[in-house]
Amino acid sequence: LAFAVLSGSQGRAPDFSDPSGVIDLAGIWLFQAGDNPAFSRVTLDDSGWEQRQLPADATRLGMRWHGHGWYRLHFTAVPAAVGYDLVLSVGPVREVAEVYVNGALVAQRGTFGSRPRGDVSAVPLTGFVPGGVVQPGDNIIAVRVYDPTWSGGIPAGALAIGTPSV
Repeated sequence: LAFAVLSGSQGRAPDFSDPSGVIDLAGIWLFQAGDNPAFSRVTLDDSGWEQRQLPADATRLGMRWHGHGWYRLHFTAVPAAVGYDLVLSVGPVREVAEVYVNGALVAQRGTFGSRPRGDVSAVPLTGFVPGGVVQPGDNIIAVRVYDPTWSGGIPAGALAIGTPSV
């Protein structure tokens, strides 16, 4: 299993070549306020999105938001990484959330709609990414959030991805 993680345009994390390891996804993610289900698509042009630090506990109060928002993170995978089942943790997301990898819904908490309804937000949200969802080359993790609290949507870690055995 070998990954290289790109945090927005901030640089490249070390290659992930050991299946017993975990990729730390904390760092610079792309952010867009508002709500549009198209934001989960791999082909979406997110080049104009803002850069935000995740987890948001290190974010200045003036950079935090409330309401609907989306975070996106690009990462690249080498061909040897394809086919493995993975587990993705995005921390205790506030209040309602959906997590997509390459457009596939892999985790959710609460329900969206005209009146978003949350669920337990102090427990990290974890999703299962079936083998084959991650493709060689560019991949996208997209997190749709409704946060009524001004916490920045993802206020704490761990933000990580790795094989289920870890």
